[in-house]
Amino acid sequence: MLRTVAFLEAALLAVVLVVIFGHALWLQQSRRRGAVLLARAHAALSEVLQRSDPALDAAPVVGSLSPALRIRLFADLAVSLSGTAAARLTALASASGLTAEAERWCRSRWWWRRLRGARLLTVIGGGAGVVSDLLDDPTPFVRAQAAEWAAAHPNPEVIRRLLDALAGGARLFRFSAQDALGRIGSGAIDPIADYLATHRGAPVEPVLEVAVGLADARLLPAALRLAGDESARVRTLAAALLGALGGDQAVAALGGMLEDRSAAVRTGSIRALGHLGQWQAAPRAATLLRDRSWQVRKEAGMTLRRFGAPGTLYLRRALADADPFAADMAAQMLDLPAGGEPWSVT
Repeated sequence: MLRTVAFLEAALLAVVLVVIFGHALWLQQSRRRGAVLLARAHAALSEVLQRSDPALDAAPVVGSLSPALRIRLFADLAVSLSGTAAARLTALASASGLTAEAERWCRSRWWWRRLRGARLLTVIGGGAGVVSDLLDDPTPFVRAQAAEWAAAHPNPEVIRRLLDALAGGARLFRFSAQDALGRIGSGAIDPIADYLATHRGAPVEPVLEVAVGLADARLLPAALRLAGDESARVRTLAAALLGALGGDQAVAALGGMLEDRSAAVRTGSIRALGHLGQWQAAPRAATLLRDRSWQVRKEAGMTLRRFGAPGTLYLRRALADADPFAADMAAQMLDLPAGGEPWSVT
C-alpha cells in the first residue's frame, strides 16, 4: 500500500511538473511570437500612417493581432505621435474596432473595466460621447482618469463638467481636474471666469487655485468680487489671484484687505503686495509689524525686505518701536542674510 501511495504521489508530482514547465514553455513561445508580430505590425502601421488615407490599408496590419497586442500596438505608437499622425492613428483605432471595445469597457458595471476603457481612450483618442460621462463616476480613480482625458478634449461642455465636479470631488480627482484645467490653459479662462462670477464659498476654492496658476486679466472681476467673500479661505485665494494679476484695481483691493479680520487674509494680502513690488505700501506694511499674529508680522517683515531701501528704512525705524513684537520682528529681518527666511513655527 505504501509503495502504491508513493508511486501515485510521484506520478502526480511528475504531472504537475510537466504542466508547469509546459505552460512556461508555451508562455515563452507565445511572447516571442507576439513580439515578432508586434514588431512587424509596428513597422507596417508606421508606414501606413504616412499615407493620406491610411484607413484603407489598416485591416491587414492589425487584423492578425490579438486584442492585447492590438492595444499595445496603438498605445506604443500613440505616445510618439502628434498632430495629423495622431489623428490618423485615432481613426485607425476606430476602424479596427479598438475604440468601440474601449467604449464598451467605459459602460461596464465594474469600475476597473471603466478605468481600463478610459485609460485606453486617453492614449488612443476618441470616446467623446462616453468618457465625459465618467466625470460623474462614483469611483474617484475613474473620475481622475476621465479628467486626464478631458485635458485633450477641451470643449465647453467638458470644461463645465470639470468645474461642476470639482466642488465635491475626492482629493485624487480634485488634483486631476485642476491639472486638466491648467493644461487646457487659455481655453478654460472664460468658463472659469463665468463660474467664479456665479459661485461663492467653498465650491470656488479649487477653481480659484487653478485661476491663480493661469493669472489671466479676464479673471480680475471675479477676483475683486471674491475678495469680499464670507469665507476667509476664499478671500485668501482671491488675494493670491489679485497678486498674480496686478494692476491699480488689484493693488487698491489688496490695500483694503490688510485690515481684514482674518490673519490668513492679512498675510496673503501683504504677501501679494510684496510680490508685486508695491513699495508705496511700505508704511502700511510697517504697521503690520505690530499685528497680534506672528505669521502676519513675519510676512510684513519679509515684504519690507522685498521693497529694498524703502522697506529697510522702515525696519530700522521699527527697532525703536514701543511695541516689542514690532521691534523683535524688525531685528530678525535686519539680521537675515540676503535671501534668507526667518524661523517658522507650526
